Amino acid sequence: HGLGPYFRDLVIKDIKNCERFVLCFHEQTNNKNKKQLNLYFPYWSAQKGLVVTRYYLTILLGHAQANLVVDGILGAFRTDSIDISKLLILSRDNPNVNKTVEKMINDAMKKVNAELLNVG
Repeated sequence: HGLGPYFRDLVIKDIKNCERFVLCFHEQTNNKNKKQLNLYFPYWSAQKGLVVTRYYLTILLGHAQANLVVDGILGAFRTDSIDISKLLILSRDNPNVNKTVEKMINDAMKKVNAELLNVG
């Protein structure tokens, strides 16, 4: 705990003030052989006047099925009142992995009249 919540709150506040942001997610297996999802935000920070990449959250999944990944991401956004319509791109460690996650996130965005930027 320590200073973690303080810095997390700063990131959330900065994200809420930016026009658009990218969400990077990386799945990995932790030392207990469980899947975890690490989330990062690269975005233009008006406060700093430059693009920054900030750690957001780690979600413990157990198994990394697409619906669990999407539920974890959308749940975190809801909890922190992060506007999903500001999400520009979903970035992942391998472009051929988790295409279902991208489709499901894009479907959720379409419900609020937004969608991910398609870069190919």
